[in-house]
Amino acid sequence: MSLVQLMETSWLNPFSPDQEELVSLSTAAAAPADVARNLLDAKKIGEQAYRVFKEENLQADATSGQFHHKITKKKLKTFSDIRKKSRSQGHGKEVVLNADRKLIGQMILVAKSRTLHMSDVLAHPLGLLPWALANGDGTLRKTNKAALARELEKSVSAAEVIP
Repeated sequence: MSLVQLMETSWLNPFSPDQEELVSLSTAAAAPADVARNLLDAKKIGEQAYRVFKEENLQADATSGQFHHKITKKKLKTFSDIRKKSRSQGHGKEVVLNADRKLIGQMILVAKSRTLHMSDVLAHPLGLLPWALANGDGTLRKTNKAALARELEKSVSAAEVIP
């Protein structure tokens, strides 16, 4: 029930008919205006780059030797640019902790020095969302959908007759 409640209240449904923003299917992150503009206009930008290349290189004098020049690469923003953040440890900045051996080792030392049981320490989530469903920065984890389908099919019996 808590998983369903988390999905319904906290996560964004990219297929919702009232969804107006451009949303990534893998992370359910809404694209900012500049990223959405670049993604929606990518075809027009590419066609414009080809027209410029054609006018400057292909339709120019055949002896100019510019046939082998490259089309200039357009640096369009995509959903992967949303996740790129510069993390500084200044005041007022939130730093995402990575779960590594040093962090777990420090947790064990603190728990031992304060006579805490590790089951009590690890009973609480260490991140914003459960780590089985999301990454440390809050983005949805990519899963093997075939493995999920197999697990779901285990609890369902095969139908004798399909209406």
